[in-house]
Amino acid sequence: MVFQSVFTLLAMKSVLIRMKIVRSQRLIHLSLVTALLVPLLSSSINPANATPATCYVVENGVLTNGSGCSGDVVIDDSVTSIGQYNGGYGAFQESGITSVTIPASVTSIAYGAFWDRVNLTSVTFAANSTLASIDHFAFAGTQNLKTISLPSSLTLISSVAFSGSGIRYMTFEGAPPTVNNYNGPGNLQNVSSSAIAWVTPGNYAAFNSHSPTILPTIRSLTGSTPPPSIFWPTNGETLTATVGSGFNQTVSYLGVGNPTLEISAGSLPPGISLNGSGQFTGTPTTTAPLVTRTYPVSLRVIDGADSATVSIVFEILPPSLPEIFPPDTYTANVGIPINKSISFDPWGAGTITLVEGSLPPGVSISGSNRLIGTPTSAGTYTAKLRVTDSYSQTASGDFGFEIGSALSVSMSASRPTMNRTASGETELFSIISTNAPDDFIICGFYKDADDSSAAYGSIGCTSKLDSSFVSSGISSTEDEAPFDNTTWVVRAYGPDADAESDPDINAPFLATVTISVSLVVPTPTITMSTTDFQPRTATNVGVTLSNFDTSLNYQATVKFVNVATNADVSNGILTATKGGTSTIPGYSSYAATKLGFKGTYAQVAAALASLTWNPATGSGNISMRIGIASMPGTTDFYYDANSGHYYKYVSSALPWVSARTAAEATTLFGLRGYLAEVNSTAENFFIGRETSATNVWIGASDRTVEGTWIWDGATATYPKPTGSGSNSGRTAAFHSWANGE
Repeated sequence: MVFQSVFTLLAMKSVLIRMKIVRSQRLIHLSLVTALLVPLLSSSINPANATPATCYVVENGVLTNGSGCSGDVVIDDSVTSIGQYNGGYGAFQESGITSVTIPASVTSIAYGAFWDRVNLTSVTFAANSTLASIDHFAFAGTQNLKTISLPSSLTLISSVAFSGSGIRYMTFEGAPPTVNNYNGPGNLQNVSSSAIAWVTPGNYAAFNSHSPTILPTIRSLTGSTPPPSIFWPTNGETLTATVGSGFNQTVSYLGVGNPTLEISAGSLPPGISLNGSGQFTGTPTTTAPLVTRTYPVSLRVIDGADSATVSIVFEILPPSLPEIFPPDTYTANVGIPINKSISFDPWGAGTITLVEGSLPPGVSISGSNRLIGTPTSAGTYTAKLRVTDSYSQTASGDFGFEIGSALSVSMSASRPTMNRTASGETELFSIISTNAPDDFIICGFYKDADDSSAAYGSIGCTSKLDSSFVSSGISSTEDEAPFDNTTWVVRAYGPDADAESDPDINAPFLATVTISVSLVVPTPTITMSTTDFQPRTATNVGVTLSNFDTSLNYQATVKFVNVATNADVSNGILTATKGGTSTIPGYSSYAATKLGFKGTYAQVAAALASLTWNPATGSGNISMRIGIASMPGTTDFYYDANSGHYYKYVSSALPWVSARTAAEATTLFGLRGYLAEVNSTAENFFIGRETSATNVWIGASDRTVEGTWIWDGATATYPKPTGSGSNSGRTAAFHSWANGE
């Protein structure tokens, strides 16, 4: 059986995706915060469900560190002061608390205790609270804390205790506390200008006479809790919107219970609604005639038995008139596709039509209001285009077109083919040249040249002026040639080719060029440096190997052949050091007229390097032939350097047809075998020398026509050897019939 060996080099390119993780840093700063006001929902705290006391640290009655707390926190009455922990941080400054209940035992809240706790929405002081002082920035930055009731025991409060907070209602149960002025006018600083101080009737006069007032607005409580309020929009305010334009405004209101917001009188404009989050939202609509319309409504917040109402007016303006914006002139060339936008307002809400003049032949207006097509005639053209909006309002503009004659675009590559270069090798570049104008589009596509079914990938499109293909070219390095054998296609398109999306490999183009970047595998070579041998003198042959895959196992044969007939001959003794090698079938010694051994690359190379020849005679037209082939991994096969084939001798007796079937069922290196075909004297001699039987089946047969011999060693199902069905009898290119046959 004969096999052709095929070697396939597979390469895989790995990709490393680096993910950079950036940790945000918190910056504590002072600023005037304008909070987005939303309804304040009442909340009840169940001590049984609160965060356990173990979330904070108490030292001698001072709560020093509550950074481990989250959710609802109930502080126990062993605490007398809420302080700070190492580094000057407020006790809860780094916590995740959402509400806190402070016991009557606490007399002071220190600097920054709840600073910047944006999720804090509720602060409750226990009955009979003994709280006397609230220090600087204690509740600064608590943007979602809208209301707080301060106990009558409070006598001192910092002017910046609630700086940047969301406070709108501050209830004082007792007399006005002294304001510890941090840096300002002496009232509570950096709180909303609409914040209200609710005070008991008995203390109303004292708060009003306080100079400056603690908060700008002082109101007297008529019940146990402050009534609900609407801060914005104010009573009598007009809200303006335009037909066709989105509208979104948030009502600022507050209630200490469970407030609800509603339209108590009138109707909102068509297209606008009030949602559950207290937002007016939507897009106003209208009907003809297109005039300004007004919609008076009453807006009410209800909190238990109390409510507050403001009267406002929505003014809905008619839609703006459309506009169209012609450029100075559109320029293009015959045969170059165009795809240009038409600029108009409101964008996307209208239809463009031609009302006067003419567009260049081959150009039209698309359904998406773009000028598209391929001009067919050079010349100057003018056209009046009109935009009509969804309200039937119109605007027109005059457009000019200059269509030049056809362009012949060409493209070439400085290196149509390149060898792929590895790291450390000299990098090559294929520079793309083209006569396309600078604004024309250049696109690059690539694919695996070894995969006929592979799709082209794209690296994007740019103008010629910005194209790296033109400025620096395609690189031969393995980083930019992603496959062992890469096909690049670079193409030129008109200036509008990427107007809506980049062209793909199937899009019409103006010019194209192909560049091939190929992995060149060096050819393995065998060198014999010694050329002068003396009879009856053993001389090292000087065999060296190069460019072999050192990861493979090999088998080698060394023999002599007649230069004229290519047949095996002998002349003296060949000797090699066995080392780690072993003999292959048909060879048994490392000192013989011919040698055959196998092993790893290093083992075979070492054995060949030790090879010596001791010629018996100096005469004869002979040649030493060394054959090396990758080892098939079984002792059943052996290799002939003359023919370049692997052979297997099968000793079991079979009919000829069965022998052929068995041959075709045998594979090596992924290829199927066939009954041997003899095409030279050397191959005939080799097969005769390497088989031990007197009669051996080969691929010759006269089974079709008695007496007519043809090579028939494989069926139609499998690839046949070259001579199959031909080279009949004595007319074959090679034949060696015995006498009388």
